[in-house]
Amino acid sequence: MLRGRWTVSLAAVLVLTACGGGVTTQQATASQLGPLRHHVTVTFWEAMAGGSQKPTLEQITNAFNQSQPYVTVQLQVYPDYSTLLQKLEAAIAAGNPPDMAQCYENWASTFKQAGVLANLTPYIDAKDGLSASQLADYWPTMLADAKLGGKFYMFPFNKSDSVLFYNPVMFRSAGISHPPTTWQEFEQDAQKLTDPARDQWGTDFSLQLGYENLWEGMVTEFGGSLLNQSQTKATFQGSAGQQAIDVWAQMVKNGYAHTVEGYQDEDDYGSGHMGMMVSTIAGYSYDVASVGGRFPLKTAPVPAGPKGLAVEMFGTNACVFNKASQDVQHGAFLYIKYFTNPQNTMLWSEKTGYMPVRQSAYREMEKTFYPQNPNLKVAVAEMPHTMFAPSVPSWEEAQNDLLTTLYGIVQGKQPAGPALQAAAQKVDTLLTTG
Repeated sequence: MLRGRWTVSLAAVLVLTACGGGVTTQQATASQLGPLRHHVTVTFWEAMAGGSQKPTLEQITNAFNQSQPYVTVQLQVYPDYSTLLQKLEAAIAAGNPPDMAQCYENWASTFKQAGVLANLTPYIDAKDGLSASQLADYWPTMLADAKLGGKFYMFPFNKSDSVLFYNPVMFRSAGISHPPTTWQEFEQDAQKLTDPARDQWGTDFSLQLGYENLWEGMVTEFGGSLLNQSQTKATFQGSAGQQAIDVWAQMVKNGYAHTVEGYQDEDDYGSGHMGMMVSTIAGYSYDVASVGGRFPLKTAPVPAGPKGLAVEMFGTNACVFNKASQDVQHGAFLYIKYFTNPQNTMLWSEKTGYMPVRQSAYREMEKTFYPQNPNLKVAVAEMPHTMFAPSVPSWEEAQNDLLTTLYGIVQGKQPAGPALQAAAQKVDTLLTTG
């Protein structure tokens, strides 16, 4: 996730242009690739533009460039994911994509459909790729997420999930002894934290995509699903989807939650006007800055629903485009390998809050980092309960429509049942037309 909303115009990407003219890995590698021995320059388009993310990515990239003589990675940063996607769409349509980029799963599905992504398997299997034991060190759920049609068209890069951020000072003042573990407790605590005389309330619901991602996980927690098993029809409009968003609608109606826009929830939390919020761990450095030491920031697992805990994993993977030559594709994967080695994924996680993508890194951090930084361990501890958004190309557009629908429900403009039914009809059309 998610430091900025993105919009979607998939038509430009789905036009199969002549830009697929590069040699694909399937054509070029009949046997195991030898180590890269030619210098290449790799352009990497990314959106790590703020907080601690930008300097940390630059630090790791500069170290990689200096560590070996064969690959030079040039970063092209964009201010947010929306801009990155727009630039990628335009570049692909013009036949001039970058060598590699951050990619959400839905983007990658669309790009694969357009025939412009490289299969990374030959580079994973290359003599300077990853050994079987190294590959097994990545979290299995992240590796599964990186596959399309059973092949690696992505590779884990910056991954995160949501946690509960809370203000322990406000909790104590409200007589709350521990963070809520269920949505019922969350609503009860939001009521206790609300004090209009102090301009203080329990939580926020924001018009930013992270709150749609939160609802997707809640649908599972309430016993439902987003799509049917074949991912051809919407199912979120059922009772589980309605119950999940009604949790928020009821709190807004009762004044325990405010509806806000963008990242105003971070401001409300940091300024002490709001007692708790559910947000991505990737925003940890932003939240620390917002709090500014005014109170001890604390995190806890996301509340569970009647069917248990489910939290959506987000953040991006890395994609490589097959317009690039085989050597450039190879060099791009060597950079991915370096960025995600145990040492660097630890550094990335410690500096930014994103989860380490290697299990050995997590075990080391349990000994050296998490005892002094327990807030950042919560997101990784939720790993057994993570789920992913549908990887169908049209889900990107569907999420933006759903966010508007959900925001309207919590503002009381329409009951959840009819609103989600109308949204499901739109999603069904998107799934049919691609």
